Amino acid sequence: MLLSRFVLWMSAGFLAAGLSASAGTPAQARPPGVCTLRAMEDAPASVELPCTERLQNPKLNPKQRAEAFFVRGRGRHRTGSIGAAAEDYEEAIALDP
Repeated sequence: MLLSRFVLWMSAGFLAAGLSASAGTPAQARPPGVCTLRAMEDAPASVELPCTERLQNPKLNPKQRAEAFFVRGRGRHRTGSIGAAAEDYEEAIALDP
């Protein structure tokens, strides 16, 4: 069950990354340290702190929190922190199935 959810989220991530890559600003124009899929694609480790800080904001709605968990999870996955990534994916799924 966990593996199938993980595969589903990975597929959604590739789609979201493709969509954001086609409609964004050039890499050199984006500010560093942002919690976005584009930033994660450029430098996976760079989203850890901004996403963690974003998740501390109590005013985020569930969809925004899910997105921040997902982006941080993708960054963690790409940097080899598979266990932490899986936890973030689970949080994201719980907030936005």
